[in-house]
Amino acid sequence: MALSDYISSTLGSVATIVGWDSADTTFITTNTLLAYGVATEAEATDLIKLHALCDIEIWKRVLAELAVKYDFASDGGNYRRNQMYESIKQLYLDAVTVGSHYSVIDSIGTGELTDETSPYNNIDVEDIDSYGGWIWPSLL
Repeated sequence: MALSDYISSTLGSVATIVGWDSADTTFITTNTLLAYGVATEAEATDLIKLHALCDIEIWKRVLAELAVKYDFASDGGNYRRNQMYESIKQLYLDAVTVGSHYSVIDSIGTGELTDETSPYNNIDVEDIDSYGGWIWPSLL
């Protein structure tokens, strides 16, 4: 199954709700291949990895589309879109959980900020203006 078909099948009726078009599919395909680390679909030989990374990109894009939709009332009815957003957000979080095995998320390390590594160690109190803002050294 081509990635564009996978995207279409995964979205189902959500594509219509968010106004999905071929540009969105191209965008998701490109981002998925970038996350995979290949230039073409043919190079993506691990289908499970490809689909897991694609799911992350799909639901992230749909969340961005839904974020601009808003609740409103009209003709005596109330139309709330936050329920749809919350449902899609859960799909996104599930996709991140599965896809994290394959993405750069795993390679991001965390560490402790110590006195030796803190960029804030050498800030002189005189370099902070009366409003609490930083005065850049070049402006002193």
